Amino acid sequence: MRIFLIGFMGVGKSTLGQVLAERLHRPFIDLDEWIEDKMEMPISEIFSNYGELFFRKLEHENLQEVIERYDRFVMGTGGGLPCFGNNISKMNKSGICIYLKASADEISARLAHSSGKRPILDAMGKDQRKQHIAGLLNEREAKYNEAQLVVPLALDREKEENVSLLQEYLQQYLEGDLA
Repeated sequence: MRIFLIGFMGVGKSTLGQVLAERLHRPFIDLDEWIEDKMEMPISEIFSNYGELFFRKLEHENLQEVIERYDRFVMGTGGGLPCFGNNISKMNKSGICIYLKASADEISARLAHSSGKRPILDAMGKDQRKQHIAGLLNEREAKYNEAQLVVPLALDREKEENVSLLQEYLQQYLEGDLA
């Protein structure tokens, strides 16, 4: 079974995904890292050198490649991946797509501490960052909600607690209680 974790940047797709993959005895694939390894450059450089459209095409192609190559994994995706092309549909058809949901306030607070990792957000003040995140999250929410499973996270919880919650929701979904 393939498990795709989607959601806004900073909600823990990679962090929680790695722990979930360990618990489920599956490989973890971070799609952004996969792309960076293939392109031999960071995502930020791909964006600045080639533009967003090129990156979105690359994301789509690499998602397809991973799906064709592997049938068991937990994948952390980029925050925008579900919102372009037919990616959300592709993930829903190829496995279980899980939206890790958090509020704009929580995301903004968490990303305030990620200095150097997100240059666009780092250049913003607290209020501007919060407003930017809320706007982008609002734009993406409809696509995120197309996932088969929505797990409401509390970003101030310990990582292990959120992974346990995620696992509970997944188990209930697989047993048909949340379908």
